[in-house]
Amino acid sequence: MLINKVDFTSIEEIKSNPNKYKDIYFKDKIIVFKDANLNKEEQTELMRIFGDFFGWYPNSENPSTLDYTEDHHKHMKGDRFASKQELMLAWHLEHVQIQEDSHMGATWRMEKFECDEDSGHTYFVDMSKMFQDLSKENQDFISKCVNIVNTKEFRHTDQGVTELQILKKFNSVKAHPVTGEKTIRLSLFAEDGSLNNLCKFDGREPTKEEEDTYRKIVSWISKEVWTNKDIRMVLKWNQGDLAVPDLFKLAHSVSGGFVKNQRTLQGQFGKELPWRLE
Repeated sequence: MLINKVDFTSIEEIKSNPNKYKDIYFKDKIIVFKDANLNKEEQTELMRIFGDFFGWYPNSENPSTLDYTEDHHKHMKGDRFASKQELMLAWHLEHVQIQEDSHMGATWRMEKFECDEDSGHTYFVDMSKMFQDLSKENQDFISKCVNIVNTKEFRHTDQGVTELQILKKFNSVKAHPVTGEKTIRLSLFAEDGSLNNLCKFDGREPTKEEEDTYRKIVSWISKEVWTNKDIRMVLKWNQGDLAVPDLFKLAHSVSGGFVKNQRTLQGQFGKELPWRLE
């Protein structure tokens, strides 16, 4: 499904119509403003307005933000570039392992898009809909599961940056912080779901049979995300567009077909807790 874009009017018009944009966001899981052409300061202002609308930080009372740039240089190894039919960035839920401070949303500003129009798409899958599509039996089962994954963390000290391998535990299903909808929460970087392991089931150590059932459900979910194009939402970018996705629900990936210095996205994340900037 191709994601529709809405015309950007003005920051003041958006601020004055919270119900209009709440309706779009919670119905479609994403708002994409066509040709917004904002600068960093305007993006930050909108980020705080949307924090008031959608229940994330930053917002008007806690305005701290953290900016990042995504040009996918780190996903380009040597002279190897992903084709238009391949993924430049694999499927994932944004920092899903950080259960205590979930990433809820973002503003993504496409500052530079000088590649072919049929490249560099962002794909999305709604993981609250994925939960609904499970059988009642599998919904009940996966709701009792706690995942454990091996993930990286980076510690910054006066001596530099240290990379650490950390085991993180988080629930396989969690209610959306605003809507309350049950949403699948898994590491999706591997197509077969193998990065996830069952840590606890219904508050206790799982049996071998429960581990096998968990593996079947997780593998099915991951394969659906990676291969079922019928459930995929497709964002075809143009330079100047601004996307506002519900990152608690939306798993996402990025298609290839572009090389270095052709595509630059400026992002700001919305989180469940206030940013603590040192």
